[in-house]
Amino acid sequence: MALHWTQEQYDEFMKRNGRKREDRNSRPQPDDDTEKPSKYRNKKVVVDGITFDSQKEAKFYEALKLLKLAGEVKEFTLQPEFILFDGYIRKRDNKKIRPIKYIADFRVVWADGRVEIIDVKPSSQFKTRVYQLKRKLLEGRYPDIFVKEIYD
Repeated sequence: MALHWTQEQYDEFMKRNGRKREDRNSRPQPDDDTEKPSKYRNKKVVVDGITFDSQKEAKFYEALKLLKLAGEVKEFTLQPEFILFDGYIRKRDNKKIRPIKYIADFRVVWADGRVEIIDVKPSSQFKTRVYQLKRKLLEGRYPDIFVKEIYD
């Protein structure tokens, strides 16, 4: 069932809920020569020639570099991939179906031998349904792996 409101009904709803009407022109718009803003309004950052999806992820990378220099981190890798569902050839049309992957932000090997898979998130509320599903599939296929979420 579709819900159709008049502009007056929408304005009244927004007023009752203590929100101002959002003006489309007040949203940040990209200039003609810039890229479209990302879906989640994060800004890509380049550090050491590596492009990160957010400033928080770049800061965490820089912290890991310092921890490695201090000897607390043995090694770390960026964007480790885990196969959740293998790819295959679909029989009915011989089409190649790609595997489903979970790509974390970091894999960290600590000096004491612990291994952590880390995902940097903007907040604890920021978990898309796809992320939640892939994380469950990861934990089911790789029961020894635990994903640590880092919030700022």
